[in-house]
Amino acid sequence: MNVFDRIFRENGNLYLTLDIAKLYNKNFEIIQKDYEYMTERGERIREIHIHDVNPQYGGHQSVGSGIVDFKKFEKFLFREDIFMNFEVRPPEAAKLSKQTLFETFGKKDK
Repeated sequence: MNVFDRIFRENGNLYLTLDIAKLYNKNFEIIQKDYEYMTERGERIREIHIHDVNPQYGGHQSVGSGIVDFKKFEKFLFREDIFMNFEVRPPEAAKLSKQTLFETFGKKDK
């Protein structure tokens, strides 16, 4: 049993943050074992950090400006029990990222 699984079992109120872009390696490929770890424990995710990554500027870029495949994370993005944090600056870029993400999935902003 994984040490985290033991900790989760012993501490019912312990949850995960999914930082989507951090699941990509320096070659801009998804790290499969980390992706699987998070998706297998999806019921423990309560927060998502959302930003894109591109080869020229690195991480914390506006959604849609890089290589992140947000569709791989759709089952987590719009759950009522998960907070979505857009990790981009300035604030206008965060608003644009949110708009882009919602449009990508055909969702309406509340």
